[in-house]
Amino acid sequence: MNKLTLIVDFNWLAISRMSVLAKDFNLKNSKETRQWAYNNLQDLLARSINVILNRFPIIDNIVIVSDMGSWRKRLKQPNIIKDTIYKGNREFTSELDWDLIYKAFNDSFNQYKKAGLTCSKSFECEGDDWVWYWSQKLNKDNINCLIWSSDNDLKQLINKNSDNNTFTAWYNDKNGLWVDSSFDKEFDIMDFFLHPENTQQIFDGLKNKVKQTSYINPQTIVLNKILCGDSGDNIQALVKYTKNGRTYKFSQKDYDNLIKDLNINTISDLISSYERIAEYIINMKKYRPYKFIKEDLIEMLKYNTKLVWLNKDIIPEDIQNSMSKNDYIEFNIDDIRHNYKVLLKEDDNILNIFEGI
Repeated sequence: MNKLTLIVDFNWLAISRMSVLAKDFNLKNSKETRQWAYNNLQDLLARSINVILNRFPIIDNIVIVSDMGSWRKRLKQPNIIKDTIYKGNREFTSELDWDLIYKAFNDSFNQYKKAGLTCSKSFECEGDDWVWYWSQKLNKDNINCLIWSSDNDLKQLINKNSDNNTFTAWYNDKNGLWVDSSFDKEFDIMDFFLHPENTQQIFDGLKNKVKQTSYINPQTIVLNKILCGDSGDNIQALVKYTKNGRTYKFSQKDYDNLIKDLNINTISDLISSYERIAEYIINMKKYRPYKFIKEDLIEMLKYNTKLVWLNKDIIPEDIQNSMSKNDYIEFNIDDIRHNYKVLLKEDDNILNIFEGI
């Protein structure tokens, strides 16, 4: 039987849909206008889920994941970036009614859980951690996964499981479908006969519904972010220096040269090469004048690896134990396909917003 579960990055979905209604959440508006925006946002979220399920009829179940703090903020910061806070650069427009916005987010999430969907959120666990947990678990259980998000970090979870031929793909409307580079090969007819219930039929069912399909080696996402940093999450590049009043960091060109010269192709290669990487950077002509210390660079490499890599050897055991208590629920998503309002409360005005339109 073909199986494909949609994993929804609810934080991304909620923020992206909230932006459409941001002006209505302005604190200068009347309470009634902001309440309308609260109701309308919940309706828009439910409609969005309905649309994606109808776009991909091959999806047969859904998992919703959300943030609730981050264990990464426990990590000891390297001395050279001791004043840098993980995700500490995120700013929120003070003119918006964020209390009401977050109430809409939480009420929607709780309503989906009440309706019977698999909804995952737990203390100190980011949505990214949950996407990792469910994608690797479901693939092992012979279930393919489609991550719905615009978070490029989650592309590292793109996968094709060689043991049972299941896969995890990544998608959003703007960027299309992203899959493991192993799919960018001529289809082996023997593979179909060995795994008739998996992979190719489901992959084709996705590919035929999108305008663009891209192929990637997912480990390059992790390698690049460990060395070059990630401004979106306030993860610092391995090295930075100031020259003529301008700040420069470890660049894409530096990354390309280092990866090639040290023959680093996988995360395992990188972890086993911390010392070589530090020595390589110290000896680069452009970095010599700044006298970087080897131990500092190794500390940064280890720290960035823990911030970036979604892996069982990185995510703390207590977090993984907490996640393992969450049940995977088989849900009849045709109910949502036929009527998105099953995701909305029946005792408020949300159901009546678009009546007659």
